[in-house]
Amino acid sequence: MDKDISEFAQVMAIIISSVAALMLIGLGSRFLWRLGSQTHARWRARINGSTHLHHVARLPNVSSPPPCRPCADRFPLRIPWAIG
Repeated sequence: MDKDISEFAQVMAIIISSVAALMLIGLGSRFLWRLGSQTHARWRARINGSTHLHHVARLPNVSSPPPCRPCADRFPLRIPWAIG
């Protein structure tokens, strides 16, 4: 084989193996992504209405906002040169 053909074959082997590795990484990440997403879908499909309400009733009430405080309470430091 000529030297040029040998070098071309080596370069093409590197390029093809690199593209194959990138495709393998992409397909593997897609597979793992879908595998991780299925657990949530199965969990949602398994819960019916009464079970869902039972789980929601066990959650703490985190939706209530904290009580409002006036600015004077939040910032007790008085700056003498500030207006107001």
